[in-house]
Amino acid sequence: MNSIIANRDRSTFRADEMICPYNGVTVCIASLSSMTIDKRKKEDFCATENYDSCPLFLSDVLRRSRG
Repeated sequence: MNSIIANRDRSTFRADEMICPYNGVTVCIASLSSMTIDKRKKEDFCATENYDSCPLFLSDVLRRSRG
């Protein structure tokens, strides 16, 4: 989820990231096998704030949480 924080005193704005942190140029960095991302998935998950619904992103989060 993205948010915008405005500081009226200093007139500064900050927008949080809206793209997936694992978004590579042609491959998903979250994938164990360096899976190629097709154009449709890239538009649906990688370049939007909807990346937390991506199965590859979720699988990576689950792998990391097993600590």
